[in-house]
Amino acid sequence: MFRSKFSFDERVKKFSDIKRKYPSKLPLIVEARKESLLNLEQNKYLLEPDMTIGNFVYILSRRLKLKPEEALFIFIDNKIYPTETYVSTLYKTEKDEDGFMYCTISTEDTFGNIVNMDTDK
Repeated sequence: MFRSKFSFDERVKKFSDIKRKYPSKLPLIVEARKESLLNLEQNKYLLEPDMTIGNFVYILSRRLKLKPEEALFIFIDNKIYPTETYVSTLYKTEKDEDGFMYCTISTEDTFGNIVNMDTDK
């Protein structure tokens, strides 16, 4: 995971470099839950302050090529926030001391398996 891979000082330097290049963007670190089979190609994201959690879920779902019956959940500090919540609002209260906001993602089948309801056969 990102925090265990880099020391606090290294993370602060990475954050400072990002903020210098992209001062208006919000840096997020996204990691999949350990039990999840999600394969993230990247874990650092720069988001616009006016983006909502729902918009971000949509972007991640498309990048992960999730099936329509799979729902993606984003946890910030082990909490799920409403989809209409602005990322900037959460960033103000949930960012880490190193400057990044850490998110964990997980999927769940929303419709389950399709079962043949015809019991006569």
